[in-house]
Amino acid sequence: MKRVAVLIKNIEKKEDALRTVQGFNEKGSSIELFVLEHDLKIFSNLFMQNRVLLGEITGCYSDNPLNDDRFNFQYANDETIAEHLKQADFIIPF
Repeated sequence: MKRVAVLIKNIEKKEDALRTVQGFNEKGSSIELFVLEHDLKIFSNLFMQNRVLLGEITGCYSDNPLNDDRFNFQYANDETIAEHLKQADFIIPF
């Protein structure tokens, strides 16, 4: 199973990122999603529409500590994110 890390930094690409997650999910990949430098309020409607998809992701992380409890995202500092990225077979930035 391939490990895929999807990074969302550009909020204008959030829909593209979730479509990519869905495609890799259908291929049976292990997926970790990282939302960088944004409050998840920006993504709330999109994530609510894709709750099933997000439930199948291995891990959802954010570097914004205010996002801890929303949508089951975990806070991750730069060092933690770097460790996850080192383990990924593919890193897809948006």
